Amino acid sequence: MNFRKLAQTMMIVALSVSIADAQDQERRQGGQRQGGRTGFAIGGGGMRPGGGIGKLTLLQAEPIQKELKLGKEQLEIISESLTEYREKQRGLVDFSKFRELSQEEREKLLADWREKRTKLASETEDVVLLLLDDKQATRLTEITVQLNGIQALLMASVAKELKIGDEQKKKIEGVFKAQGEKMRKAFEEMRNANRGNDGNQGNRQRFDFDKVRKMMEESRKETETKTLALLSDDQKNQFEKMKGKKFEVDRRALFSRGRSRGTGGQRRPGEGRSGAGEGRPNRPDGERPARPE
Repeated sequence: MNFRKLAQTMMIVALSVSIADAQDQERRQGGQRQGGRTGFAIGGGGMRPGGGIGKLTLLQAEPIQKELKLGKEQLEIISESLTEYREKQRGLVDFSKFRELSQEEREKLLADWREKRTKLASETEDVVLLLLDDKQATRLTEITVQLNGIQALLMASVAKELKIGDEQKKKIEGVFKAQGEKMRKAFEEMRNANRGNDGNQGNRQRFDFDKVRKMMEESRKETETKTLALLSDDQKNQFEKMKGKKFEVDRRALFSRGRSRGTGGQRRPGEGRSGAGEGRPNRPDGERPARPE
């Protein structure tokens, strides 16, 4: 499997698990604790229902900036806007006493944070997109749909364009939820096998990455097939049109720590920050707070 397919597969699996977690509070908390172990965020992180790779994240990537032909002034204002966004996000809720809260109180606090974060991200995106001309905005939307693949159907703007009704939306989310449950169980079985079912480190088995890749690819294909089957022919055709001209990019350039040189010698938003995951973007529209325990 090439890197492009693997990255998109990981996104679909992560989003599937995220939806399943969002509808099961007890498991959701477990997903948050284990998210980093699988190599992608689950639950409260960047992969969330209606999310995937957001426009704010893409605008930080140098290949996207070049494709859109963003000017120096545009880049500087975008940089300032995203820096301000992150500063505001850190103060949305107080996590200092998270450990002292009950399970119910923790869930309520996290739900409050997600709601405020989503609103702030939407407001920030609205402001940033005003800096783009019509051609740039259209191309950014096309690239966003392309890179998110089938999970782009869960984005509000895409659902609106395709006239996806509430019933269709529930069925689509149901597909992702079912796949999430399936993948969660598979990963749990592999984790147990990796550390020894009896907890004895001496019984650990070699982690089979080839098996993981095959399993994830099968899940991606199954998710895509079942989801597209829920769309009408007109919706499928319109969905393809929304992708526009094919955008060739090495996804490692989007998901690398130093993904943009910046402007005027300034460090790009989120670049080189302590605590950032190695090889992952600092997603402004999906950034999680300092991990509470």
